[in-house]
Amino acid sequence: MIVLLISSQMLLRWDTFWLPKFILDRDIGRRRCEKSVQALNPYASVIDRIVRPRLIFLTHRPFTSVIAVTYMLLTLVAPLFDPKGDDKSVCVGRIRLDGF
Repeated sequence: MIVLLISSQMLLRWDTFWLPKFILDRDIGRRRCEKSVQALNPYASVIDRIVRPRLIFLTHRPFTSVIAVTYMLLTLVAPLFDPKGDDKSVCVGRIRLDGF
């Protein structure tokens, strides 16, 4: 639901995102945030070196709209791959749906 909310705001070209108060009031803590950033930094650096020179155009219009619509569609379609609604991963739901 949060992804749908943010992607719709991207599509509407809002300058800032609106989120419900109960989400804004959440706090992950400084220590946990720093640990997460330190753990992900090496991976982000590698991805930056690979992606930055070639895909920068995806951060401008009309591609941001395409990305927003793609997120919206994935958010709306993902529950269809989990027919029982028991919060399994999309892959497991897809396997169950296809009968593999």
